[in-house]
Amino acid sequence: LCVNRKAVSSVMLGIPNNHTMENPDTFFLVGIPGLQSSHLWLAISLSAMYVISLLGNILIMTVIWMD
Repeated sequence: LCVNRKAVSSVMLGIPNNHTMENPDTFFLVGIPGLQSSHLWLAISLSAMYVISLLGNILIMTVIWMD
């Protein structure tokens, strides 16, 4: 595999394209494309996992506090 180092370095070290034209405090949550019928089930399962982890952390903090 032969790679032209000059071409690679000019691409990697080129002008940064990290500028946005939109307001940076704007965020749009659009979900997962192609899974519109599963959004409710994903929300329920992810919310359940979040609540379980939250309760587990509260339990750990309670045990540490009681000790």
